[in-house]
Amino acid sequence: MRIILDSSILIHRPDILSRGGVSVKFLLPKAALHEIVKSRFGDHFHRLICEASESGIIEILPDTPSTVPDSVPPTLSTSDIQILSLAIQYRKKNEEHKVIIASDDSRLNKIAEGLEFGTFTSKSIDEILPAFGKAGADSDVLKFLSLLRRANSRYLNISILESVLTIGGICLCPKFIGFFRPHVSIILIWFFVAFIGIIFYLYRSKHRLVYGLVELFFGVLASVTALIYPQLNSNEVTFFFAGLYIIVSGLDNIKTGLEGTPFQKYLTPKI
Repeated sequence: MRIILDSSILIHRPDILSRGGVSVKFLLPKAALHEIVKSRFGDHFHRLICEASESGIIEILPDTPSTVPDSVPPTLSTSDIQILSLAIQYRKKNEEHKVIIASDDSRLNKIAEGLEFGTFTSKSIDEILPAFGKAGADSDVLKFLSLLRRANSRYLNISILESVLTIGGICLCPKFIGFFRPHVSIILIWFFVAFIGIIFYLYRSKHRLVYGLVELFFGVLASVTALIYPQLNSNEVTFFFAGLYIIVSGLDNIKTGLEGTPFQKYLTPKI
């Protein structure tokens, strides 16, 4: 059996590389490898895949001219086209081996199934490859799998800590402004608030997960406050939906911040 891996399934379930065996060979197009290297823990993944390649667990194949039929949408990514082309070429040359595409990209899986290829997602790994466990894995591969898990956990824990500290700093801002309010003009306060906004914008571009967690906290706070204090009258609905907007925006930033980690799949809409 030949299993062609997409970047998404390696990011979500890198332990799939520990489930190979004598009858299972993993294949990875270079285009998919490039996508993985660009992910959040790209260096870790690159080392893991190189170790697996040297151990014969996975074979990295060069990109080739597209052989996908005209029925395949041209809007597919380069990586997806290479995966389908590789599957088609490999089926023609090695008819005795079953070719399966492993991906968490539902669109790619649907197209592959239309071309009569078997597919599975990260949720099906335990069913498709249950017997091999970690027996077929090289010790260095297992070491890097452990390293990846620790890196993901450390990233999440540090982000939560940073978000708590950021929330504390934001809560102190009104008191800080209130202390200087009698002594400075309203124009200076406007400039100060604008400056804080710019700082948060720059912070958001580098720390999307932390910013998203902070947004989520204040979004829930705004919505709950609007419901607990009905004396807000006409402003109640405004505050409530403003809170919902912040929540949605916060979740979007959390999702973006989790890209390239196994946690990403929990906030990816299944549409």
